[in-house]
Parts: sequence; C-alpha cells; structure tokens
Amino acid sequence: MTTSNFDEYAQTQIDELKLLDSETHTSVIFKLDSTSFNKEAKEHIIIGRIFPNSDIFNEGAFQIQIKVPPYYPLNTPTVKFITPIYHPSVNKDGEFHHELLLKTACWTSKTTLKDIVKAIVQRIDAAEVYWSKNCEVAEEYVKDRMEFNCKALEMEKNKKEKMAGPGGNRRIMTEVSRLQALATNNDPTAPKFLLDKSPMDTPGSNIILGRILPRSAIYNQAAFQIELKLPNEYPFKAPEIRFITPIYHPNVNEEGKICLEKLNSPEGFKPVTPLTEIVKDVIDRIDNPDVDHALNADIAAEYTNNKSAFDRKAAEMVKKHGLPRT
Repeated sequence: MTTSNFDEYAQTQIDELKLLDSETHTSVIFKLDSTSFNKEAKEHIIIGRIFPNSDIFNEGAFQIQIKVPPYYPLNTPTVKFITPIYHPSVNKDGEFHHELLLKTACWTSKTTLKDIVKAIVQRIDAAEVYWSKNCEVAEEYVKDRMEFNCKALEMEKNKKEKMAGPGGNRRIMTEVSRLQALATNNDPTAPKFLLDKSPMDTPGSNIILGRILPRSAIYNQAAFQIELKLPNEYPFKAPEIRFITPIYHPNVNEEGKICLEKLNSPEGFKPVTPLTEIVKDVIDRIDNPDVDHALNADIAAEYTNNKSAFDRKAAEMVKKHGLPRT
C-alpha cells in the first residue's frame, strides 16, 4: 500500500465510526465530535464521546481522543481520555491501556477503529487489572471494590457539579472540538484558530481563549488572542467576543470589544450557529474593516481619509503586541 492508500483506508475507518451513532443493534454508542489531520506528524486525530453501560459510568459521556498514526493499520493507534475518569485502565494523564492496542498482544492489521471503540467501552464497563495503566487504582479495584466504587462515583459527581455551568454541556464539548480542529484544517479557505484554553481544561469556566490568524496585509504578520465568553443561556444567547491582544482597527475599541452584526441581532445569531462560524466572522471583519459599523470613530476616519497613516500605526501595533502564529 502507498501512503495515499493508507490515508484512504484511515478515512474509510473514520467514516465507519460514524455508524456507531446510529446503529441500533449494538450496545456501544460513539458520537464523533471532530476529526483533523496533523500534517507534520502525518496522523489523523479523532475526538468523540463514548457512553459506557455499567452502573458507575453510565450516567454520562466520556470524551476520548484517538490518534491514528502513519501507515495505519500496520501501526497501532493511541487512545487518551479527555474527560477525567477513575479507572484501572486510565492513568492520571488520561492515557488508556488495552491489549488490543499492542502489536505484541492482540493487534492485527484487520483491527478496525470500530473494534477499538467497542473494546474501550467494554473495558471501562469491565475492568481488567492485568492490563492496568494505574497500578494503585487497580490494586484498590481488587482489594477494596467498595472504596473504588465510591471514588469512581465521587469523580462522576464532581464532574457533573463542575460541568453544571455553560462550559459543561455536550454542545460545548462539540464546539470546542470543532474549534480545536481549525488548527490543522488544510483547507486554505478555512479560518485558522489556535485554541489556548477552554471549559474542557477548567470545568465550570465559561471562557474560551484562542488566537486568530488573519490573512490580510499587516494583520497576517501575527496572531491575535480573543476571548469568547459564553453566557449561562448559551446557545440561546450569543457569546461575547473580546480581543485580548491589542489591535489597531476601526471595529475594535480600546477595551477589545468587536462589532459583529451576527452577535447583535436575533436574526444574526441562532442556537444552531457554530462557534467556528463566529470565529470566521471575526477574522473576516479584521481582514475587511467596516467603517459603517465602527467602534472607534477616530480610527475609522483615519482608515477612510489617510490610509497610509492607518497602515503605519496598525503595523506598529502588530509588531509590538502580535503573538506567534504557531
């Protein structure tokens, strides 16, 4: 098989994963949140949610990341839990261990991604301490099952309490995954966004931080960090957008607020509006200033009447405050 053949096979396997969201004859459900391709590492990155069936873990979903390496299926994927879980097969960093993922054990070139997801769910539901990733939890699972159950349930309870705010619902998990995927999207027309922080990193938070990468002259020399603040009513109420990185622009005021029609009218923002679309609109507005909706009248007048002076000041601000684009 050529490299392109391996990539096509991996993509076919990813498409097959989507069926686990709709198949009714299986007890394993997997909801695909995002897929991306890391060009440098030449690996596919899959993010999605599993829904265990056991008494302790059946109250919610657990987001996992599957990295499909180059020359899959000759090389084995790696699995990491993004959602914290108290389990013998998952260490504190979220790394998951299963014999199916070991070349020296059960892995074969015929093992599919669906097989892997099913094995993950089955292992979470029925722990196997011989293949543990966390020795202390495994020992507790064997010697004091009641204590293990209490700690596992306590972690689930804490997760629910921390996820009670706007950052905790499944919609936000999906939106964050989509934003994350923008960093590795090879489509030249797609917006570029480097996710720095999200409610997945700090449960209970309602803040998303990330850097936009404009394309226009002057602004394409740096990245600019923005804050997306999600209200408790999200997605029924629009997020608030603010520039953390100072920028010289007609549509951004001194406090970093930006004027976007989509966020200021019921017709513009709807509950189904994805955050990736809002990020795209922010980048488009930076690349194409709109003096009719300016938040800084002086800069708007300068942009209209003395473009060379505007360009000089904007470039100086970019040089002074701009962030790395990688």
